[in-house]
Amino acid sequence: MLPDLDLFPVRTGGHRLDVGISLVLMLTACFCVWFVTGIGSHIRILTEPRADDVWFEADVARVYDDMTDRGANHYRTTVHPLFPLLTYPVVHAINKRFHVDDIRAVRAVIAATAGIWLAAFYFLLRLLRCRRLDATLFTLVAAATSAAWRTGSASCWLLTGCCRLTRQSGR
Repeated sequence: MLPDLDLFPVRTGGHRLDVGISLVLMLTACFCVWFVTGIGSHIRILTEPRADDVWFEADVARVYDDMTDRGANHYRTTVHPLFPLLTYPVVHAINKRFHVDDIRAVRAVIAATAGIWLAAFYFLLRLLRCRRLDATLFTLVAAATSAAWRTGSASCWLLTGCCRLTRQSGR
């Protein structure tokens, strides 16, 4: 006989510690991705049309245009229809609110998305009844994989999809 599953283990005991751990993981991910996307201005170089398909065929120039230009050629919205709707308003709001250029606003959105993804992954593991130490270690492993670095440092559309899948898995 299976034991009764507590669907909300985060609420039962020590939820503040879980929130603290996830905040530390999230801020660390945000800082690391912000730092990685700024090394040698590699995103500025990759956003040039002649460098398309360099970063794992992620079409960084197209993704950058989708995030920064409302009138961009959104020919890939048949595959990822929500991406411009989710990212353009955020990038535009950061531009207007903090008076930063498009590159910094895009970097901020990518860093925030990576942090949210990592926190959601940690909470998913806790909902699956992993111990705190196990959930933290598996989250760090997930953050160190090539998939996390690939999606976290250039192609934000993959991260938005990962956040959606992580949220769906936790239900």
